[in-house]
Amino acid sequence: MFMAALGGLIARFVQRGDYSYYAYSVYARTGIVAFMVFLYLKSYDPLFLILPRLCAERAYSD
Repeated sequence: MFMAALGGLIARFVQRGDYSYYAYSVYARTGIVAFMVFLYLKSYDPLFLILPRLCAERAYSD
């Protein structure tokens, strides 16, 4: 859910042509993915490996 909300925020930046906060969104997304990897290492649940991949596919699909 956080990845989708962050993706929506990035879409608003692009729509308005304001790229000043784009770097912060990249840092936030990196932190979220790192936290999901941490959760995977604690639980070994493959869901935490699949979710970032699905979000990446959706973000870069046309």
